[in-house]
Amino acid sequence: MHFFRSIFLSLGGLATLALPLGQAETAAFPPESIQFFENKIRPLLADNCFECHDAKKHKGNLLLTSREAI
Repeated sequence: MHFFRSIFLSLGGLATLALPLGQAETAAFPPESIQFFENKIRPLLADNCFECHDAKKHKGNLLLTSREAI
């Protein structure tokens, strides 16, 4: 599980760095990025992470239910 957490945190960090400062909350993602996330990342998270890191049970204080929660 640490491997998947490392991947997720790395991807989240890269996504955060890619957004211009001050516009992180309002920036719209390009359609290609959304499609990549929905097709590649979300299934990985659903299969390996959401069971322990959802709204009911956020193990290790890691909540993956929204972008703001991360």
